[in-house]
Amino acid sequence: MRRALMIRSIPAFLLSTSLSAAAQTPACATPDWQSEALVEYAKKLATATSGEYAETREVYRLPAVAASEVVLVSNDSTCRVAAAAYNREVEGSNPDRAVFVVRVGTVYIVVDPTYHTGEFGAYMIFNAAFDQLLESFTG
Repeated sequence: MRRALMIRSIPAFLLSTSLSAAAQTPACATPDWQSEALVEYAKKLATATSGEYAETREVYRLPAVAASEVVLVSNDSTCRVAAAAYNREVEGSNPDRAVFVVRVGTVYIVVDPTYHTGEFGAYMIFNAAFDQLLESFTG
């Protein structure tokens, strides 16, 4: 009888371990006014055909794309990779970092809304492989 109880409890133990691993802190920051403003700014950059926004897009190494190709990423796996890439580039690595990730075509703008350099946030731009394209810009 004791063996049967012991064998039945093993799957329950394994299940509870896998559930706690799955209950990690979300890597995508909760959308708010900051994420909305970032998406709107990225759309202006991505769709500009001339002028200051187009010039800034070139400096930021963003592609010129339709507004429909500029989206706030909500996929936790993508945010987790983006957060790890962001961690590589900033002081004070944070394994529970939650970031806003805006996809502009095949490029990503990433920011941790709680991380600041002085009074400004540190925004970074990465390619599809999450190699850094632009060291950072503040906003």
